[in-house]
Amino acid sequence: MKQRGFNLPSVIILVTLFVSVPVLYFTLVLKHPKTDNVRGVATEIASSEGGVIVKVSSKNGTWDMFEFLCKSESECIQSLKSGKQWGVVSGGSTDGHEVLVEKSPEWKDFKFVKVFVHSAWGSISREFSALPTSDSGLVKIVKISDSEGEHMVALIPISGEDTKVRLLVEFHD
Repeated sequence: MKQRGFNLPSVIILVTLFVSVPVLYFTLVLKHPKTDNVRGVATEIASSEGGVIVKVSSKNGTWDMFEFLCKSESECIQSLKSGKQWGVVSGGSTDGHEVLVEKSPEWKDFKFVKVFVHSAWGSISREFSALPTSDSGLVKIVKISDSEGEHMVALIPISGEDTKVRLLVEFHD
């Protein structure tokens, strides 16, 4: 007599396989949780290293925030993208989004972090204003022109400062 369909041992093996794979996956993932390691996310680990917080408000579309390290103020103001590029953070429409520019041992050779924000590719072109916060008397705001127009740039001194994370400058469109 010819047997049709699945036999019982095959069904048990398939069911066990389909149930055990997700259980093993979730067990391994929960056993080793990942830490927040995303630029712009302020975690306890990141904030213990120090740095500065930049607040961005953009009601009219997407934006890019550029960070450069400079050895002198004259290097910073030489051009919009002079110095060593440290990072780029992008975002969408937001009100008061805080971005942590995390301190690093590499900062020891530099005296300033230069930060500026402009509209992202594909977004309407607009200017971002920069305002130092009340406790950031050391921050200098300068205007630098390039082929796209004039940009307000924050020069934040990083040498000789304490390592606490502080809100130092706000950008808004």
